[in-house]
Amino acid sequence: MPTGIRTGITSHIHYRRWCSIRQRCYNENNKHFKDYGGRGITMSDEFRNSSALFCAYLDSLPGWAPGMSIDRIDNSKGYERGNLRWATYSTQNRNRRSYGKGYHYNKQAKRWKVEWYVDGKMTYYGGYKTEAEARKKAAETCPGEYSYPRTI
Repeated sequence: MPTGIRTGITSHIHYRRWCSIRQRCYNENNKHFKDYGGRGITMSDEFRNSSALFCAYLDSLPGWAPGMSIDRIDNSKGYERGNLRWATYSTQNRNRRSYGKGYHYNKQAKRWKVEWYVDGKMTYYGGYKTEAEARKKAAETCPGEYSYPRTI
């Protein structure tokens, strides 16, 4: 057989997803580990230990089409049965955990923006000329159950 041709489970359309998820969840050298395995996101044992079961499960989920990617319904939980769905990029963008310091520099607007993501929804609190102003506003508007500044 010529080299470079994948056969068996490694040729399955979802196999690379399985590999990428395992890397993010378990390889401390992966650049995304801090956002996944580093904060406790794992794969169920059945999925971690069997690419075939994982791929079969993804095949059983409704809604797959080219351009879709796998999304965790509850971002505080891992890759497990009942917590996965197919989603568009924009759906995934709305399904974000609250994170960060609440402000960032917008190069295009040349201003500091204050915004918080809570339960997948972004609330914008304005643009500011200085980082100090943005930091102050972020501290004032930090969502109630969080203390500012917070780390995830």
